[in-house]
Amino acid sequence: MILYKIRVFCLLILSLVFSTKSSADGATKNKSYSKYSETIINLFKSHWNLHKYVTGSPATTAIINCRQNGTILNWRITKFSGNEDYDGAVMKMIHDVEWSTKLPNDENGVSAYEYCPLEITFKF
Repeated sequence: MILYKIRVFCLLILSLVFSTKSSADGATKNKSYSKYSETIINLFKSHWNLHKYVTGSPATTAIINCRQNGTILNWRITKFSGNEDYDGAVMKMIHDVEWSTKLPNDENGVSAYEYCPLEITFKF
């Protein structure tokens, strides 16, 4: 008898909304936001780890505030998905980022603080 171990990789989709303190013009902001959004999304995805089976398309939204040095000051879930395992995985991911790294500066050296608060929707 041969047993096969199947590993299912999950596609985590993140959407990010910035509440910026900067004063760049609209075109510059959009280009900068797009690149910075990708950087932030990749940072969170690198900490994603869901060990449970999830059905449907759960989505959890969080607001994240940071200090001027990029460390996470505080965060809160503003919308739960209704799936306890999924919400727990999202909270663990944010906690892991909070304790293991800083939010990076953008490509122009602008602090993450200028983009905060970040509203991120984690969608499966």
